[in-house]
Amino acid sequence: MSSDGELGGAGATSSGAVRSAPDAGAAHSGAAETRPGAGEPARKLDLTKVRPYADHLGDGLVQISFTLPVPYGLAARKAAQEWAAKIGFEQPEVVHYQELTPGYTYFVMFAESKQTVDYESLSHEGFDIEYMSEEEIEEFASERIGRPVVVVGAAVQQAGGQMK
Repeated sequence: MSSDGELGGAGATSSGAVRSAPDAGAAHSGAAETRPGAGEPARKLDLTKVRPYADHLGDGLVQISFTLPVPYGLAARKAAQEWAAKIGFEQPEVVHYQELTPGYTYFVMFAESKQTVDYESLSHEGFDIEYMSEEEIEEFASERIGRPVVVVGAAVQQAGGQMK
């Protein structure tokens, strides 16, 4: 929720206009220049303290959706708000909730996060990805999970090597 009480979508201003995201090609100097909207001056973005935003850059607003195994009703709504507060979200507000099936309620909510991430420390590092064969996955699951698991995945490739 913005300071004027309006709910905005990701990147939307209270007037409905969409703000531009930071330039993805900006140099990794700890700051990036954001593209201003009409009549707005360019601002420097501190890449060591990145937060999500909805209405205004850095407002910390997020939209989350989830299901709780509770019956639909006002108590379910309150349970969703309390859960969001307990995991650190501030001003959690349920904007939609509905019964999925008896005993299960689906929620969409907005909330504010004060947490930041240091993108600058991550952007210069590579990430090691470990690939496992089917046998290695089964061994891993047996040792760590203690039961068989089913791995489902698919990729369709057209002639010429393009993925669909």
